[in-house]
Amino acid sequence: MIGGEFLAMARRTIEETDAAYAKQNALPSIQAARPTIGGYVSLAAGNLWATLSEYHKRLPEVEMHT
Repeated sequence: MIGGEFLAMARRTIEETDAAYAKQNALPSIQAARPTIGGYVSLAAGNLWATLSEYHKRLPEVEMHT
């Protein structure tokens, strides 16, 4: 997979996660969940950390554990 393709897929994943998070927040009676993201070690050498960093900037209230 070419880096640009991975970045596009990662951005779509973040957008979908943001949408799911917003939908979850719209339902206050539902207890908050902790999203879990898995990945291959080889992906960590690419843009994974930059993607997770951007996600944390956008949603700092979401706990992230690696």
